Amino acid sequence: MIMVVASACSSSNTCYESMDSSFRITMHKMVFDQDKERYVEQDFRTTATIRGVGIDSLLYDMETDSRFEVPLNKMDSQSVFLIEQMKVQEGDTMFVEDTLWVEYSSALEFVSLECGCVSVFDVKNVRYSVNMIDSVNLVYGHVDRLKVNNLKVYVRK
Repeated sequence: MIMVVASACSSSNTCYESMDSSFRITMHKMVFDQDKERYVEQDFRTTATIRGVGIDSLLYDMETDSRFEVPLNKMDSQSVFLIEQMKVQEGDTMFVEDTLWVEYSSALEFVSLECGCVSVFDVKNVRYSVNMIDSVNLVYGHVDRLKVNNLKVYVRK
């Protein structure tokens, strides 16, 4: 006699956690506050195209925002990004490109048996070109799954 047993395959071992570790960038500009009589930081919404160099990836295509998330290459100790911003000046539209170099060390962090490991990074240095970028400030050098700002980019006036 042959018995056929049917069983449903349902796994409760599904990973519901976000496994993305992204380098979070916010754009800012300094504006003069008449009341305080000094320059103050202000969020800056820009229209940008962001590409990863060496991996031929288009991360953002003419996106208008003040916050961007870019992935760091876990197989290297440096990621390079081209940031092309649209600038409108006296009715003329131009595109200004800067390069951002992010140097870091990386490691794997165990999350769970279901999820496995996630890459985490410790940023050591950030270099940049100075076409439209005035300066940068590394706010939080540890890059993991938390949604915190890592880098402030200040644009030229």
